[in-house]
Amino acid sequence: MRVFGYSLLSALIFTACVSTQDPEGADDEILVEDFEIAAKEQLLNKWYPLSLDHDNGGYYSQITRDFKLGKKQDKMIVTQARHIWTNAIAGDIYPEKQMYLNNAEHGFQFLQDEMWDYVHGGFYNFVTKDGEPVLQPGQEKTAYGNAFAIYGLAEYYRASGNQMALELAINTFYWLEAMAYDPVHKGYFNVLGTDGKPIARTPEWPSTSDVGYKDQNSSIHIPEAFTTLYEVWPDEVLKEA
Repeated sequence: MRVFGYSLLSALIFTACVSTQDPEGADDEILVEDFEIAAKEQLLNKWYPLSLDHDNGGYYSQITRDFKLGKKQDKMIVTQARHIWTNAIAGDIYPEKQMYLNNAEHGFQFLQDEMWDYVHGGFYNFVTKDGEPVLQPGQEKTAYGNAFAIYGLAEYYRASGNQMALELAINTFYWLEAMAYDPVHKGYFNVLGTDGKPIARTPEWPSTSDVGYKDQNSSIHIPEAFTTLYEVWPDEVLKEA
């Protein structure tokens, strides 16, 4: 899934950038054609509608190398949000716009109904295939995962005009600001408890754990998500963040 996510993001971003331009030279034309094939035929057509879970909502998480559904189908907020982002972007590029928007709407409903914590706020990092929280120690909630939720929801709002998606993205932003932001040293703690508070680092945590730290991965994706949200919701607090 990670390879799919980065590969498809790259192919779609490139396709979106060049689709309205006239490429100069034969080499550019070949490159554009290669990316079009990679994005549409080798990725989008392979993953959709296969990955849509019509029984439980959201998207399947485990797909085998020969494109069969795997047995382990716990769902992670990052991959669910990336599917939403991907379909929202694809809807702007390809003529099957409504199909891709329907795919994105499918994922949005799962995020809204099953992955959002209506008691403490924020998105769970993992849930079972039918939406029950999987509360693994040190992975209950993350700033990284909630940032990707903002990223996908904002892009879906841009493509569809779904006001509920924008409201959920805004609520997630305010939740991150209230729970993960460090007002003293700045930046955002990544690993959060079920209640949203940063988990303190103690000697019991292994040296490989990033509990209690601010990591590079979440620190680059949070501004990415905030930037996308600002493009559709130019709020001054968000701008400062």
